[in-house]
Amino acid sequence: MYLGVAGRAAAPADEGRGEGTLWHQTQVDLHGDAGESALRLALGCLMADQLGITLRRAGSGQRLTFTRDGERRLSEWIARHGRVGWMSHPDPQTIAPDIRRRLSLPLNLDGNSGDNVNAPIRSIVANAQANARAMPVVRE
Repeated sequence: MYLGVAGRAAAPADEGRGEGTLWHQTQVDLHGDAGESALRLALGCLMADQLGITLRRAGSGQRLTFTRDGERRLSEWIARHGRVGWMSHPDPQTIAPDIRRRLSLPLNLDGNSGDNVNAPIRSIVANAQANARAMPVVRE
């Protein structure tokens, strides 16, 4: 499980699809890359061996990604296995910390209760990030 928060109301011209909206964040989590989505980063690191993907540095070397092909594979896996649910709240930032304290959300790397499931996932992600930083930057 993962708790994401989209905390900005869209401007009328955005038609609910502007940056910071639920629609935008869902698109990033489902189709973006690991540099934009903590969910994709955690899932990709956990699924790396099964999907044959590796976290790498790209662009200027600051952005982390599973490369185009790896991000595509991760998106396909999420499309087959992921489920999305949501709730509306006038100020989601105020309730998210309480939800994170009450639930086991192993894919939330930050603000988590630190249960026994989260620590190994943090370690897997940290190792993948360290390995990515040790490899040459990929040019995409």
